[in-house]
Amino acid sequence: MSQNAKRLRVLLADDHEVLRRGAREVLNAHRCIEVVGEAADGQEAVDLATKLRPSVAVVDIQMPRLDGLAAARKIRETVPETQIVIYTLHESHEVIRQSWEAGARGLVLKSDTAGRLVTAVKTVARGEPCFTSKVTEIMMNGILNSGNGHLHAHPTQRELKMIRLLAVGKTNKEVAAALGVTPKSAESYRERIMLKLNFHCVNDFTLYAVRNNLITP
Repeated sequence: MSQNAKRLRVLLADDHEVLRRGAREVLNAHRCIEVVGEAADGQEAVDLATKLRPSVAVVDIQMPRLDGLAAARKIRETVPETQIVIYTLHESHEVIRQSWEAGARGLVLKSDTAGRLVTAVKTVARGEPCFTSKVTEIMMNGILNSGNGHLHAHPTQRELKMIRLLAVGKTNKEVAAALGVTPKSAESYRERIMLKLNFHCVNDFTLYAVRNNLITP
């Protein structure tokens, strides 16, 4: 990396000092990444994110004062340019769903290899979602167990394009621009897709996109 290349500035939030130190060492080992702050609870994570404005915040879920999901929501509201990676021990479809709804666009399990965390940080910094293979497997099992497999609906090419855009976190305004329609038309279009495919929340766009290889997890 050249000296003029911009580093990804990362904030770590985890109440376990040993785990936080391990994550810091893994991330700082890469020249393109710099850990600029560390928080031991959710409220401190929000305060530091507001002050430091990092590229990415890596956030644990279970923390004192403010849990990681609430902290993620506040960070996204206060510093929308900061992307969120949830870094957690919890392995469930519900945790993944809640993480996405809280604004996280990456989720790494602490049981994954250390390199997965680095990949997630780099990927979400580009504005793309990142789920490890283990997380993707949990997501797919959740869809199948809920019976929401979308096996019989067949989206048009234009609908697939909109699904792909929403799956990577594009706003309604950005989707409208990409499709060449007004934001109001894009919103109506999204509602029709949700009805057609039996989607219940924005997270379902990502689950569908991953399952049908519209985006790379």
